Amino acid sequence: MKIKNWFLKKEISRTKRTATFVNWDEVRSVLLLFESDSSEQNNEIHSFANALRKEGKRVVLCGYVDKKRTVSVSESDYIVIDKSRTNCIGKPKNIFNGTDNIFDIVIDLTMKDILPLVYVLLWTETSLRCGLKKENGNGVYDFMIELPSASHTSDNNNRDSGIRLLGEQIVRYLKQFKSI
Repeated sequence: MKIKNWFLKKEISRTKRTATFVNWDEVRSVLLLFESDSSEQNNEIHSFANALRKEGKRVVLCGYVDKKRTVSVSESDYIVIDKSRTNCIGKPKNIFNGTDNIFDIVIDLTMKDILPLVYVLLWTETSLRCGLKKENGNGVYDFMIELPSASHTSDNNNRDSGIRLLGEQIVRYLKQFKSI
């Protein structure tokens, strides 16, 4: 794990960018990063994505499932990364094609650092990276939300309510920002 973290820190240090807070009304595209549940149903994630779509946002979901092979089929707006789609240090392979990795905002809905998704976050061209303030923060977010620790547990009910709360809070604060 130390070698994987070393490569990640090296990738983070190479990533130079300037965050830009955007007016929520001007946001057209959102990438949602999430950890897939073992059944790969992800009801809370889909519900949150549908709420954003109702606001007129183009939403792409990118999740990680801790299995050798996923049963979910990846599509242009729904990408699932499994162990077969990562290399030995956790970097995902062939996730985006061409300009598919350009989004106005990336919202990370994970409750812990998931190496392949951190790489996706780093490789995505975006104005703003949002996520949960995590215990060993790796400095990849421009905007972080802190939640009560009960929301971070692996219990599915707490996990789902934590995901819902995190997504709602991020959007709530983003709606209060005005373009700088």
